[in-house]
Amino acid sequence: MAKIGVKGTIVADDDKWIYEYFGIAATCPKDIQAAIMEANGEDLDVEINSGGGDVVAGNEIYTALRMYRGKVNIIISGMAASAASYIATARHCEISPVGIFMIHNASGGARGDYHAMDKESEILQAVNRAIATAYMDKTKMKLDDLLNLMDCESWLTAEEALSYGFVDSIIESQEDAKGAAAKGGFSDGKKKTALYNAATVLDRETIDRTKEMLARASEKPGNTAPEGVPKPPESVLDNQNQKKVEVKEMADTTQESISTVEELTAKYPALVQQIKDSASLEATAAENARLKAIDEIAGQISDKMVADAKYGEKKVTAEALALEAFRQNGIMAAAALSDMKEDIGESGAGEVAPSANTGLADDSGEQREAKVNNLAQKIKESRGKNA
Repeated sequence: MAKIGVKGTIVADDDKWIYEYFGIAATCPKDIQAAIMEANGEDLDVEINSGGGDVVAGNEIYTALRMYRGKVNIIISGMAASAASYIATARHCEISPVGIFMIHNASGGARGDYHAMDKESEILQAVNRAIATAYMDKTKMKLDDLLNLMDCESWLTAEEALSYGFVDSIIESQEDAKGAAAKGGFSDGKKKTALYNAATVLDRETIDRTKEMLARASEKPGNTAPEGVPKPPESVLDNQNQKKVEVKEMADTTQESISTVEELTAKYPALVQQIKDSASLEATAAENARLKAIDEIAGQISDKMVADAKYGEKKVTAEALALEAFRQNGIMAAAALSDMKEDIGESGAGEVAPSANTGLADDSGEQREAKVNNLAQKIKESRGKNA
């Protein structure tokens, strides 16, 4: 008779060695598949003492046990929780009198806007229904009843697990029960232990960073891993090397000589379009600011001059328009005009060219308002003196 152990955290094949690196007990689908291949049709005992872990890896283990052509007897020696619980329902299952059976909702994480959160909720609910299918097949319970048990995070004793139909029997031998309890880490009268509602699951960022760190260390000439630390599998090293190739290709691309707008557009169309859009928005904002400034002093100037300033061949700023109005209408004496120019110079508008891209369009809102109000006031004052 062959024996398989589902112990510790249930993890993906590529992550198993990371758990070993941190000294965390773990089981991956490859472990079970290798043991099944070796059993080669013999009767198979599967001992479970696990708090669960990765759902997809659990699905793979569950399916492998379901498909095994030989006789399978599953024994819950300590705990079958979360992903380990539905693995336990794959075939005939016994539980230690002190065993624990726990079922709950699948959990996960997402980042993004509310659409991403809604989608994550949909995914988790679908996973719950898929897991409940395994429980339905074993217990013959209704889907809604099982989903309610999962929603409440149900911790079941051996008797309760049997009454629901999650297991087929309870191990009768008291000697076997004591041995199973010791293996499961439960209290043996000498020490107290704690139960947790989840396995020791490393977060994705920790796993990925550790893989990358160890892969880099193994590539350096003369480096040797500390005793007991596994060398990253070749698949991990291959992935790291592929990433380096992609980064190098990207760097080589950015160093290419681009001498014309056409080449830039052909190579980076999205970037060029983004630049065009940004420039268009800035130009529109500047033009709107110019027209608004002209409107604010238009009441003191002829309609024709205002229209020419806004839409003529030579579009000008409000400052330039005001000065031109003074010159054409002769409403100011030379001295007064000189004083006004000096005032404008002090305000930063002295060097105004008849262009839509200078003057008010380049100033802050407060600066534009101050200049326009100053010019309008000068016009009013000069008209009052010459009336």
